[in-house]
Amino acid sequence: MIATHLHADHIGGLDDIIDNFDIETVYMPDTINTDKQVEEFLDAMERKNLSYEVPEIGEKFKNGLADCEVMAINNDAKDINNSSIVIQMNYLEQSYLFMGDSEKEVENSRNWNKVNVLKVGHHGSNTSSTERFLNKIRPEIAIISVGLNNKYHHPSTEVWNRFKNLNTTIYRTDEDGSLLLESDGKENMIRKIKAKY
Repeated sequence: MIATHLHADHIGGLDDIIDNFDIETVYMPDTINTDKQVEEFLDAMERKNLSYEVPEIGEKFKNGLADCEVMAINNDAKDINNSSIVIQMNYLEQSYLFMGDSEKEVENSRNWNKVNVLKVGHHGSNTSSTERFLNKIRPEIAIISVGLNNKYHHPSTEVWNRFKNLNTTIYRTDEDGSLLLESDGKENMIRKIKAKY
């Protein structure tokens, strides 16, 4: 399990996953946040006698047949978004980049490779997905996790247009519902799941 960073909208619900699944390893940044959801997450780990590991940039691990690498983490970030654990996953011919809530400071912190699929940083906010960054990674598919009619008006029109200029296919959870990405290592398929809550 990767808890990208300690914001409620990213860590909320992970306690249910811990309670209902067998988790071997938990990765998270070494930062502090006293939100209720964070406490519930830590309580669930304690119930299962789990401790967390703080990965380092460049650390590699496998997820089934996929190879994963930690591309960014900053335990000393002034903005907790920029403490996000960023993972690149490679599966046969396909590559995926999961940005958490990381912003342009993280995007500017290293060189990036082209990827097939991008889980867009910070819900499509204009604090992320800079033109320079997107021109490096040039994703074919972008997935924006964002709440319906959210008060921040994410995703930003500016970011949306940057993806359009790259001819990236965009999926967003506020319009498409829950998204399931499936791959055979050669192609990617996105299924839209219109869950009722």
